Amino acid sequence: MNRTLLRIGGLAALIILAAGAFVTAQRLTAPADTAAGNGNISIISEDGGGGAFAVSLDIKPAPELPITPPETGGVFVRREDNSIFVGTGEIEVTVDVEEGGEPQTNVNFSGPVLEVVVTRDTTVYRDETEFPTPSRETAGEQIVQQLVTEVDAPDELGPDTENAELQVWGTRSGDRIVAQVLVYRIVG
Repeated sequence: MNRTLLRIGGLAALIILAAGAFVTAQRLTAPADTAAGNGNISIISEDGGGGAFAVSLDIKPAPELPITPPETGGVFVRREDNSIFVGTGEIEVTVDVEEGGEPQTNVNFSGPVLEVVVTRDTTVYRDETEFPTPSRETAGEQIVQQLVTEVDAPDELGPDTENAELQVWGTRSGDRIVAQVLVYRIVG
């Protein structure tokens, strides 16, 4: 069995699946930098034959997004009408892959679940950033530019959604945020 484990202490999650390898990744920035969607992700991988190697990704936020840190970020929990519920805090994603089988993903988070209200005034983006697969050839430091596409609504987020990460800019009142900008990424 191959296992990919990712722990992020900030507000956003990223899954990197490498068949035939064990991968650990952790975002290495302060929470404010992590929330802004930029910073470094360090990936340590072992390919089963020649020891470990490291890949460091410096992620640059998409120019379409606000320059201020988002109000929250985290993982998709559920959706009810125009409300999307986001699990926050430290995010841990584990992916198990049996030889020739489908990946099995388990997502845990340590913070509260926040309600994000999407209105007709919310600008919604789908994150389409491609991350390099960790390998000996990609070892070292790399710059990755975040790529987003504006969509009419976050229709992909629904009852069958298992693995999605979100970033939200808006107005917060307690555990509720009225979204001005929402970015989501379906992962896995």
